[in-house]
Amino acid sequence: MEALSKNKDLSYLIDKIVTSELFWDANYYFRSMKKQPHGGVAHIFYPNIYLRHYSVDTIQLFTREPGNIPYFLLDLVEEAYQKYLKCDIDVEELCRLCFDDDFWYVGFRLLKPKKEYEEINKSVPIIWTVISSNLSYQDYFDLDYRLLVYALVCFLIKNKMIEIEGISEICRNEVLRIPHNKYGLSLVNEAKFMRQGFIINGKYYLYNIFFDNTIGAPTDDVPYTIKIINEEIQNRKLFLDAMKK
Repeated sequence: MEALSKNKDLSYLIDKIVTSELFWDANYYFRSMKKQPHGGVAHIFYPNIYLRHYSVDTIQLFTREPGNIPYFLLDLVEEAYQKYLKCDIDVEELCRLCFDDDFWYVGFRLLKPKKEYEEINKSVPIIWTVISSNLSYQDYFDLDYRLLVYALVCFLIKNKMIEIEGISEICRNEVLRIPHNKYGLSLVNEAKFMRQGFIINGKYYLYNIFFDNTIGAPTDDVPYTIKIINEEIQNRKLFLDAMKK
């Protein structure tokens, strides 16, 4: 096990996260989506413009079920958390980096006030007082360190955008993990379908950008196209693009 070192501070952890292959994956997933997982529409007027030139507003992830880490971020968050455990990091410094400025809403949604501050927090977010008066986060919140790392990962995806140069870079990273036909399409009848992608063999895949992932009702968990196929076609064989990236 890697020994603790006084040099393994917050800057060290940030460097390890942003240079991880999984961090590239997360950027690619987010910026390839036509819509973010929990609301917020990414209007893609020209192919690759959003992918190449715009960062992702990851704050959208925390508007609903803030403590529920999206499936496609689980590996990155876990990798970052294991690195965090091997570092000597000032928790207050981590909280201030993530929550003191534009990302304060994430702290409001993610941090659980201590019992004695729960009622106050219902009327006025206690995080505003903590930020404005430079108080200790640890005095006012029961901190979940894994979720703090999740917040840090989302903060970095938003603020340290990886520029994807073009199609050639994407092609270099494309990997077909499961059996496929000559068109690169895989049989996915047994997949677990979700709003933005699907899970098969424990791996998460985005729907192809040309696939219509419009839902039929606000409560739908899968695209309307998938819902119709599952409900109306008995002997179906559904083939989709299942590339690693």
